[in-house]
Amino acid sequence: MGIHKVLSCLLVLALVIFGASAANAQALGQIWQNDTSDNADTPVSSLSGLPNAQFSTPNVNFNSNITGYTPSLFLNSPTFFNQLNGFNPNGYPDPGAGNALDLNNSHVLITGVVLLAAGANTFDVIHDDGVNISFGAYGGVDDPGSTAAKLDTFTVTVPSNGLYPFVLNYNECCGAPAVLEWYYTDTTNPVPTVPEPCTLLLMGSGLVGLAAYRKFKKP
Repeated sequence: MGIHKVLSCLLVLALVIFGASAANAQALGQIWQNDTSDNADTPVSSLSGLPNAQFSTPNVNFNSNITGYTPSLFLNSPTFFNQLNGFNPNGYPDPGAGNALDLNNSHVLITGVVLLAAGANTFDVIHDDGVNISFGAYGGVDDPGSTAAKLDTFTVTVPSNGLYPFVLNYNECCGAPAVLEWYYTDTTNPVPTVPEPCTLLLMGSGLVGLAAYRKFKKP
C-alpha cells in the first residue's frame, strides 16, 4: 500500500473515530449499463462484460426523485474511473423513452466495510428496484426483483466489535424513479462506509473510536 493510500485510510479512520458525517468516508462501486435482467441477484459474471465504469461513494443514499435519472445524477455526481465500453455518465439509450439517455436497465455493485457493534445491528433500506445486501454468514437482505419504492428492515448479527465487509447489488429497471437509501434504523443516519483497501490498516488500529461510534449510532 503506497504512502498516499495509507494517509487516505488514516484520514478515513480519524473521521469515523471522531464522529464525522458519512459524507467523509468512501465505498467503491461499479456500474453496468444496458442490463436487462431486471434482478439484483443476477451474478456479476453473467452481466455483459466488464463494468462500464467504477466510482467511489461516501454512503448508500441515492434517490433520482431528488437528484435525477442518469448514472451521474443518481449516484450523486461521483468521480468515475476505469470507464470502458462506451460508458456514458448521462445514461444509456432507452428505447422505452424514445432512445433518450437515462439510468434504466443499470446494475450497480458496491463493496466496502462497515463498523459494527457486537450483537444485532439493524438497518433499513428503501429501494426501487431490486437490492441485495450481504454480510456473508452474518446476515443481510435479498429483495432482488422490480418493485415500487419499499422499505426492508434487516439485521446483521456479529460476534464482536469490528469492521465487516459487505457486498451490495442494486438493479434499476422499468423506468424512473430509482431509489437506494440505506440507514441505521435507530438513527436514520445514512450508513457510512469505508473502502476495502483500507480494511487491514483500520483493523490494525485497534478500533480506538468504537465507543464514540456506538454513541453516535445509538443516541
